[in-house]
Amino acid sequence: MRFGTGIVAPPGVCCVGSFFVAIASRGYAVPDFNFAPIGERLTRTRKHIDDLLRSYNHFAPNLDRNRVVVEQENERHQAAKVYFDWEIPPWWGVAIGEAVHHLRSALDNMVWQLVIANGAVPGDKHEFPIAKDWGWFQKVALTKLAGVGKDAFTAIERAQPYNRSDGKPITNHFLWSVNELDIVDKHHVIHVAAVIPEGNEWRWDQAHLDAGGKVTMILSPLSQGTPVMDFVFKEPCLHKVYVKSPMTLQVKIAETERTPYFDFPTWLPAVHDAVVRVIGNVTGVPTEPLSRGSS
Repeated sequence: MRFGTGIVAPPGVCCVGSFFVAIASRGYAVPDFNFAPIGERLTRTRKHIDDLLRSYNHFAPNLDRNRVVVEQENERHQAAKVYFDWEIPPWWGVAIGEAVHHLRSALDNMVWQLVIANGAVPGDKHEFPIAKDWGWFQKVALTKLAGVGKDAFTAIERAQPYNRSDGKPITNHFLWSVNELDIVDKHHVIHVAAVIPEGNEWRWDQAHLDAGGKVTMILSPLSQGTPVMDFVFKEPCLHKVYVKSPMTLQVKIAETERTPYFDFPTWLPAVHDAVVRVIGNVTGVPTEPLSRGSS
């Protein structure tokens, strides 16, 4: 097998000087450990995120350019619907998926290098485990982290979502969400940057109060004419409900069966920095957080 350095190594043979470490199970060789490519991957991630943030900052003023119209669906039902003349750039979803994938892959790349650095041989089952409970971590860690040094193993365990102490659900822990969004992006659908209503002002008049009924706020990705509020009355009511226009809108990374909504302009930089901290804690290699100066 020929490598870029000009050194030739046959399958299963380790070069003198430990420049290559043979992987016996697959019969090929890998270079000695090197954390630099992980930094390159994180740099690429920062570029994706910076591009997204610049595009978002340019796009954001459009969000206020919308109008809300209350339409009479029937005598007992009115719906507030939102209309606008813009759309979310379709490439945002692709770039979100690429950024998430780079972050997840950087964690796996780190484990591979940690095994080599500890003098062991990495294989197909090595990866960074992300566990929702100690039992699952204990079950898989001996395989996924086989050959990793004790200190690195301990640091990886401490980073697990089940160790969070802020009382928030595991499903929005940064490691859990990166893992799940990467799975969705690779195997299901490209992540959608969605516009959803943040909330809105509305009021009844006396006729509505006499009619009674209920109000439902609808939180879902918006398209032209999407209902955002439903007003259902117990008695017929032909007086229109007042709803403030324009409506306050937010851009989110759309929820999936595996993850909740995430705030689009802030979540990606925060998760990038959290992954960088984990890699720094585990490897002891200084890493650079994402600059907040994007515009």
